Amino acid sequence: QTGLLDAEGEYYDLSTSYADVNEKHTLRYVGVPVTLHYRCLFSDKWGLTIAAGLNALYAVSNTFNQLSGRITNEAYYPEWNVTLHDIEGIYDSHAIAASSGEELAYQKYGVALDASMGLLWHLTSNFNITAGIAYSRMLTNLLSEGTANSLVVQSLDERKAQPYNINFKIGLELCF
Repeated sequence: QTGLLDAEGEYYDLSTSYADVNEKHTLRYVGVPVTLHYRCLFSDKWGLTIAAGLNALYAVSNTFNQLSGRITNEAYYPEWNVTLHDIEGIYDSHAIAASSGEELAYQKYGVALDASMGLLWHLTSNFNITAGIAYSRMLTNLLSEGTANSLVVQSLDERKAQPYNINFKIGLELCF
């Protein structure tokens, strides 16, 4: 970053470097799925189920923890041709401990693509047991333009948060 102004009114250029930084950002969402299901019965009891749709998401919690690593800052003052290293109070290595539990700016709302496929065991006219695999992928970037945490200096193009998951699911379906 260039052209920054310090507390005494002097201009300086700030450069930040990271060494072995390990961070954890946890977002929890509640979703409302809109899904189309297709069921193909092979017999009276067995079949295949395929589903796909969108999941409207609303964020319910957000935490950020800096777990380890070293963040080094240097400030160069061009007027004086002086470089200061590990500046106290400007995101230095002490900021790792201070950052624990801080919040990153994030999207309150999101949209995910959901798809699943599995086997169906038809118990009664109203109940099925299903088992299969499911895939979910965020379509929206979870980090917002106002990413406020001082440790995050990358642009959003470099720091996309569009997680996905693949899991095994088993469930009881009530059909009406």
